[in-house]
Amino acid sequence: MIRRATADDVDSYLRVAGYSYSFPESYTDMARERFIDSYDEHYVVEEKERVVALARVLPLEQNVRGVWKKMGGVAMVASTPEHRRQGHVRDMIMKMMADIQRSDYAVSCLYPFKDSFYMRVGYVKMPPLGVLELNPSNIVNRSMPEGYSVMMVDPAEGKEPWTSVHSRVVTAAHGGVRRSQKRWDELTKYMKSKMAIAYGPDMTPEGVVVYGIRGYGEGYDWAETGRISVREILWSNLQARNALLTFLYLHADQVVKVSIPVDPRADDYYHWISGVHNPTLTSRIVHMSRVIDVQQAFEGIPVNEEGEVVLSVEDPCLTSNTGTYLFTGVGGKLSVTRSDKRPSAQVTIEGLTALLYGTLSLEQMASMGWLSGEVQGPLMDWLPRAVPWLTEDF
Repeated sequence: MIRRATADDVDSYLRVAGYSYSFPESYTDMARERFIDSYDEHYVVEEKERVVALARVLPLEQNVRGVWKKMGGVAMVASTPEHRRQGHVRDMIMKMMADIQRSDYAVSCLYPFKDSFYMRVGYVKMPPLGVLELNPSNIVNRSMPEGYSVMMVDPAEGKEPWTSVHSRVVTAAHGGVRRSQKRWDELTKYMKSKMAIAYGPDMTPEGVVVYGIRGYGEGYDWAETGRISVREILWSNLQARNALLTFLYLHADQVVKVSIPVDPRADDYYHWISGVHNPTLTSRIVHMSRVIDVQQAFEGIPVNEEGEVVLSVEDPCLTSNTGTYLFTGVGGKLSVTRSDKRPSAQVTIEGLTALLYGTLSLEQMASMGWLSGEVQGPLMDWLPRAVPWLTEDF
């Protein structure tokens, strides 16, 4: 049986999720409290009155080509080993997708435990976030931009400037995620990280870095190697970015390693450092996205010309999406309606997701079996290639 979780499921949550993600003993109390605060976002699978699998879907909003869309963030998917590979998690994901579709969600995103599993239910891989590993002594920016300052703050004190910077960044980023007040409360309530805010000449917050720091230097018997792990770094202009990099450089006598998230659109990270012939840029886990409701996902997307395209859509998991749609560009926006017209091409839900986010060309989609026929009309002019940046970790 698949059902919504209740607060009484907390011990089952700790048992199943704790085993699947190897919660340390020190995290148990916090995990218990976090579940109590968010149980209404969780699903559980019961077998013989015992919870054997669970997951969470966070109610979020995502910037899709400049339009805010309701997005379900799937997280904390877990099951006990003796009940794996029996279809429990798949059935739960299907139930979650159907439920959020009925609640007018347009899209869903997740970080997969295995991409092939989620591909079978219609999710599509997206560009991964990068991580730049460096020694802070190699950072180019060694003095603050004129008029700028960076100040360490307590997370509670820094919540207001953090939300201000975050709002400006995600509003400008295709793929960016707008946090609900509940999400902000969760992040700040349980935060163990440190925070610093970059202020401009008029003391407006223009950048933020959230990070952890441990160890000291290198080669000391009494300390582990000094390291900073940046959890989130955001800036609204280049001066604020340079100020934050300068702040990290000022740790050069304290740590020897810094890891910085690099959004997938970044094309100048190698200019942040000098004296390094082979910059170490690795990828974090890819995220995956899926169209949950065809009309909700595409309605209102800005377009640069008028016209119409008729597509046949196939979605074997959310069958209510299956059908023929008329995509019309009118008044600078996309309109989507069901249609009896003859489609010029057939597209799977995976292909439609890649179109929405801009990650593949028509030729690439056809080669993957996601598109057949010949698309007529200005479809790719409406939906040009783009790089989505999923700004939220969940």
